Amino acid sequence: MSITNDYSQAEPIERGLYVVLMQDQGWSLADGPGTQLAPPDELELAGYHLPVRFESYDQAAQAGKSGPHEWFDIKPGSPWVEHCLAAGGTYCPDYEKKLGPDNLASRSG
Repeated sequence: MSITNDYSQAEPIERGLYVVLMQDQGWSLADGPGTQLAPPDELELAGYHLPVRFESYDQAAQAGKSGPHEWFDIKPGSPWVEHCLAAGGTYCPDYEKKLGPDNLASRSG
């Protein structure tokens, strides 16, 4: 199962990052509010999340606030992914961005 960027909750923290509630009720970090929460005329700013799952909002927020100074990168093995794993997150293959059609097409409603 692939989990896309149509978050039901996205809270901005700092450095343009968001703590997002995933469809499986886990938490992750993203560089945008997702397709459900972004204004329709700004879907290109919806962003995407790391393939890292946190059990709580607070755990994800702390990892985001203490993150590396490198650009936010969702690829496995990136400094951000490695930092979040070291901060208590769990690698989650279902959170990986799949190659193929743009995830903006997943917007419903």
